[in-house]
Amino acid sequence: MPFPRVVRRSKLGSAIRSIRRSLDLSQAEFAVLTGFNGSIVSWYENGRAIPGAERLVMLLRLAKTDRQRRAILAALEQRGISPSDLAGPAMAISIQRPAGEVHV
Repeated sequence: MPFPRVVRRSKLGSAIRSIRRSLDLSQAEFAVLTGFNGSIVSWYENGRAIPGAERLVMLLRLAKTDRQRRAILAALEQRGISPSDLAGPAMAISIQRPAGEVHV
């Protein structure tokens, strides 16, 4: 069963990288704005670590494409969290950047 897990990590890492790049942020900037530890962004993007459920939900809120959302939802489902568990208030957040505010 390790093969599907590796595939999921790869898709998840690509999705995280894609989200960060869509916000035009470096890994360090993304880490500061999301509250992640500096080096963990690289670990997530390269599949060496998988974010916990709370961080996956945060990433889901930042996701802009269906591909990004599918990869994150797959990781959440692997943790036993279904999309119906996430129903509730609108999943929109805003983050502060030095140059102003970015709404995602």
